[in-house]
Amino acid sequence: MRFRDRVAVVTGGAAGIGRAASLAFAREGATVAVVDLKGADEVASEVGRAGGRAAAFATDVAREADVQTMVDGVLSRFGRIDVLVNNAGIGGPGSIEELTEEEWDRTLAVNLKAHFLTCRAVVPIMRRQQRGHIVNVSSIAGRNVSLANSIAYTSAKAGVIGFTRHLAQEVGRDGIRVNCVAPGPTRTPLLAGVLDAEREAAVAARVPLGYVSEAEEQAAVILFLASDDASYIHGAIVDANGGLI
Repeated sequence: MRFRDRVAVVTGGAAGIGRAASLAFAREGATVAVVDLKGADEVASEVGRAGGRAAAFATDVAREADVQTMVDGVLSRFGRIDVLVNNAGIGGPGSIEELTEEEWDRTLAVNLKAHFLTCRAVVPIMRRQQRGHIVNVSSIAGRNVSLANSIAYTSAKAGVIGFTRHLAQEVGRDGIRVNCVAPGPTRTPLLAGVLDAEREAAVAARVPLGYVSEAEEQAAVILFLASDDASYIHGAIVDANGGLI
């Protein structure tokens, strides 16, 4: 029960890695704010049926007003925010010639701008508490190049890494730890949307461990970084990619 009496906010919490993280935080004692455009109610209900405590917040994390409303709602209901997991993300294939300006802007907004908006809203709260843990979710794409998504996705995920390192330098002396997970290929709805079974098998064959990870494996890394077990890890980018380079 590493997160007993703590409040965790998980964006993109209704599916994939976010859903796995929301459920895992609840199992370890956290009160969870499940944040997503849709589906958050189902995950919050699942937490409740298992005996945990959660609330759903329908939020477009790329909109400043939505983010502030969500943060105010979490504070009003639970009184504090101890953990922020910036996991919301979108993707899609397409060459640079095929990518529209609208697709570029939306991908950067959800995958990068949203991290800025949520952190800007939550950091003052954590500063007042003199304690907080932020975990940003990037991708192997941010380290190298996306195997299935567009250049916009790769650019945004690389930006998350730079954002994490810079923010860590700003807030470390306030008792706030900031780290980043860079998952490799993971079995999520996002991956299913860009890879059919044949292409997924081809990707798995390139991974030294020989398989595509499950969302729960990535969630375990997120929980570790958000826990006191990682008390001296700060500004780190943790690769969880099965050895894929």
